Amino acid sequence: MRRIILLSGPSGSGKTTVSKALQAREPEKYQTIRSVTTRHPREADEYYQFVSDEEFDRMREDKQFLETNDYMGNQCKYGTPLKAVQEALQSSDCILEIDVNGKDQVARHKEFKVTSFFLVADPQTLCDRLIFRGETNNSIIRRLKASMEEVVKSTGYDAVIINNDTDKTIIIIKSFIENRSMTAEDTFSMNDYIEEVEKVLRKLGSSLYEPR
Repeated sequence: MRRIILLSGPSGSGKTTVSKALQAREPEKYQTIRSVTTRHPREADEYYQFVSDEEFDRMREDKQFLETNDYMGNQCKYGTPLKAVQEALQSSDCILEIDVNGKDQVARHKEFKVTSFFLVADPQTLCDRLIFRGETNNSIIRRLKASMEEVVKSTGYDAVIINNDTDKTIIIIKSFIENRSMTAEDTFSMNDYIEEVEKVLRKLGSSLYEPR
């Protein structure tokens, strides 16, 4: 039976990189689905289908989405088109990049087989990626704290993966799908992750115990 491979994780965790790499290496086995969104297009946005608020609301009312999420008080909406998922699953596994709320919606569709992965970057790696993007010190602090809040919600996923190396992450994902297990080396430790986040925040002059 074909399955949905669901990838979630904080900003900067490498979800899109892993998704693209999976499909690029075995295009006959994996398909990614373009999300529908009401936000304005940005450069290299090939993964989105852009629609108006009115069109999005009509599609949602007609139950054309597998899952939807509204961000920033309805200013920006995202959805996964149900028909595209159904068509993809006829010939391959389907890769979805959605958040924790979207995962819960997908889980209500009992007709689909779903394996879910929560990707997190090592805190120092995440900090380095955000610096490379040009984020300010305060922005990096906010994002690190936000990522910690998201990681706390990851307990309902089939596996949590530290994604510091795309090749290794893909090996872990494919192995987990086949064997439903991970090596002790690859098993995620929440306590270790919290300690690492705190170390990085202290270097930035902050702490987990200060408000964002």
